[in-house]
Amino acid sequence: MNKQREYSQEVSIKHEVNSDDGNLDIGMQKGNLILVCHGDDQPDQFAGWLEPLVNSFERLLLRASEFDVDLNVQDGCDSINDVMEFCQQLGIQFDSTMWEGSLTSGIYRVGWLEVGGESAAAAQGLGLVRSLEEHVDNAVRSTVIEELRRIDDLEEFIARTATDRPALLTTIESLRSSLATAEIALEAANQKLLGVAESVSQDIDRACVRLAAALLSGESRREVAGPLVLWDDGVVYAISSWGNTPIPKGSSPAILLHDIHKSGRQVVLVKDKTVIGGWLSGPIYRRGPSDISGWARVWSLREKQERAFSVDPPEYADSVRRIHQVLASSS
Repeated sequence: MNKQREYSQEVSIKHEVNSDDGNLDIGMQKGNLILVCHGDDQPDQFAGWLEPLVNSFERLLLRASEFDVDLNVQDGCDSINDVMEFCQQLGIQFDSTMWEGSLTSGIYRVGWLEVGGESAAAAQGLGLVRSLEEHVDNAVRSTVIEELRRIDDLEEFIARTATDRPALLTTIESLRSSLATAEIALEAANQKLLGVAESVSQDIDRACVRLAAALLSGESRREVAGPLVLWDDGVVYAISSWGNTPIPKGSSPAILLHDIHKSGRQVVLVKDKTVIGGWLSGPIYRRGPSDISGWARVWSLREKQERAFSVDPPEYADSVRRIHQVLASSS
C-alpha cells in the first residue's frame, strides 16, 4: 500500500472518530466503523479473528529478519515492516493521536474496520500471510543457494551442504506449518476458553457461598469471590466498577453484594480507574469484561502501570492497596 495513501487514510478519520467516555473496547462501534485493535505506538490488543493472523505475521517477520529478507509479496512492492502496516493491508484504518500524560507518552494507535468487513479482512489476511510465507521460503532458498555458489573449495562445499540442507529443510517446513498450527491452536484455545469460563464461573459461585457463610457465622477470615473480598478485618471489599463497567448483572457476586447492602452491613466500594493509555481528550481505562468469569483475577491483576483505585469510604484506601498487593503477590 502506498505510504501517502496510508497517511491520508489515517488523517481522514482522525476527526470522525472519538471516544465519548475515554474507554476503548474491542468490538465497540463508531458510526460505520468497528474497533479491531489498539495499542501504544503499535497495536497490542486485537479482535479474536485478527490475533492469530498477527501472530503468524510476527513469526514471519522474525524469520525474514534472521535471513535479511524484505517482507513483501513481490518485488517492487513496499515492505511490510510492522504489525500496523500488516493491519493496514487488511483495510484497517488507524486513528493516531499524541498522548502526553504522566504515565505514557507517544502515539496511541487505534485500528478501525468498516462494520461487516471482518470476514473479508480475515480472508485477505490469510491470503497475505500465505503469500508472505511463500516469499520468505523462496528468499531463504535463494540466499542459501547464492552462498553455496560462492564456495570454491569442494570439501567446504560438501561440508556446508551436509549441514545446511537439513537445517534449511527444517526451516522451510516450519514456515509452511506455522499458519496451520496457529489455526489449529486458535480453535483449540476457543474450545478450551469456553470450558475454562464455565469452570471459573462455578468457582466464583462456590466462593460466594463460602463468603456468605462466613458473614452469617461472624467469622473473620479471607475469602475471595471474584470482585468481592472478605478480609481478616471482617470488612467486605467490592470492586464494583472496572473501568466504568459494573459487576455483570445476575452474577453471584452482584446478587450477594445487593443482599449485603440490604442487610445494612458496611461494604467498602472500590472503582478500578487504571489508565492504560489515552487521548488528548482524556484517559483510557482498562475495562472489565461482560462475563463474570473475566473478573476472577480483578483483585490480583497486575498492569504495566500501577493500579488506580477510587475507594468509598476513602479511609479504607490503604487497606484496598494492601489487599491488592497481597493477592497480586500470591497469584
